Amino acid sequence: MKLLLASLVIMFIGCKPTQEKSVFDPLKGQSDIIISLKDYQLDSIPPAINTLKGVKRLAILKDSAVGWVAYPPLSALGEQLEMDTSHRKLPKEITELESLETLSLFNLGLVSLPEELYKLKNLDTLILALNKLRISQEIDKLKKLTHLKYLDLGGNMMSKDDIARLKSAMPGTTILP
Repeated sequence: MKLLLASLVIMFIGCKPTQEKSVFDPLKGQSDIIISLKDYQLDSIPPAINTLKGVKRLAILKDSAVGWVAYPPLSALGEQLEMDTSHRKLPKEITELESLETLSLFNLGLVSLPEELYKLKNLDTLILALNKLRISQEIDKLKKLTHLKYLDLGGNMMSKDDIARLKSAMPGTTILP
């Protein structure tokens, strides 16, 4: 019995802890990634996004575009139109993706960007279309992206003054409101 117990203790001590699996494990090593949160049964971007170290072009959207129909126009739906009232934040772990050149965060209900956004030193394209960002509160974070060439802010809350401030702070960047 002592021998069996000693063997079990040795086996337990000698075992390496298993690495926690991430929902994004199948995507590791890819440089171009599109993530539809609905396809992964997620309602927000998990911190495990930082496991995609080699990604250069990353697009994250709430739902895939498959099956979208432009008819009837949304205005025709009137009160039947269900408004998404969710508010989400981008996990700071996304700023660990040092190889990232293009980041598209489309229609995710984002209300703020991480303070550490400046860590994305290779980022040259940032698409933040159709979120819930108050651009006046994000200007200081955005202007720290010194290599940014293209910034799409369409569909967020902003004023002409916000755009003017950004264009002044980021003269080499094409900014789309």
